[in-house]
Amino acid sequence: MKKFVSVVLAIIMVGLVVLLCINISIKSMAAKTVSNAVVANETTDQIQQVITENFPNVTDDQIQQIQEVISTSSSINSFTDDLLNQITEATLNGEQVDTASIMNQLSQVFVDNVDQIEQVIDQDITDEQIQIVQERLTDQNGALQTKINEVVDSVQNGSTSTTEFLQTYQTVSSMAVRVGCIIGIIVCIVLIGLLNRSLYGWSIYAGVVAIVSAIIIGLFAPLVVNAIEFTIGLRVLNMSIDIPVSMLRVEGIVLGVIGIILIVAYIILSRKFPKYERSYY
Repeated sequence: MKKFVSVVLAIIMVGLVVLLCINISIKSMAAKTVSNAVVANETTDQIQQVITENFPNVTDDQIQQIQEVISTSSSINSFTDDLLNQITEATLNGEQVDTASIMNQLSQVFVDNVDQIEQVIDQDITDEQIQIVQERLTDQNGALQTKINEVVDSVQNGSTSTTEFLQTYQTVSSMAVRVGCIIGIIVCIVLIGLLNRSLYGWSIYAGVVAIVSAIIIGLFAPLVVNAIEFTIGLRVLNMSIDIPVSMLRVEGIVLGVIGIILIVAYIILSRKFPKYERSYY
């Protein structure tokens, strides 16, 4: 009976660990997806135009390096995350998205990366050139603003399934779910330890849970995401998208390592302390 209950608790732990991993990664994955599909490309195009106009000797290789600097910038990911939050909140509350105010944040993307771009082209960028880039990025009639407006319109004028998807996204990515998962995992571990009357008996269950969760998150989850990303892109953003799954694979590797450590720890401890000492309780 104790083993049966312990196994049930372990299965619950698997669900909680998988949900926790999704909670941790889903916002970053969503922000990177929208950034790659919409924000990064248009932003780098505007910056590239100003660079090539003012520095005609810039090579194609340098342009590619500039694109890499911008697309991997923490500033552009932060901007995209804020944009997603505003779209989600406004859509679920029946409000309009104020893209004009959030677009002002985008001008900071170039400013934050000026030093790196100067290193790439090996030339100084003047304040006037910086201002030109900022004006193009925040132009209300510009290509980037038009693209973002199209995304906003697609989301806000979408079907009921779009709203349900956003509600699910908001719930799964919430801090309440994260805290709940952590508390649930701790409770399960404590209960398993008490049921098995051992200070280390829980580690074998936790180790197996981590290994199983690693397989689900690191192997199966990316396959599922790749299978449904086209449908999600068309239904939510009205465009094809490529959802990055590298973070899921990293989480899978981390869970696998943790699982191996816990199982090895159990083997070592069970040999050193083969019997449970009641004096511990």
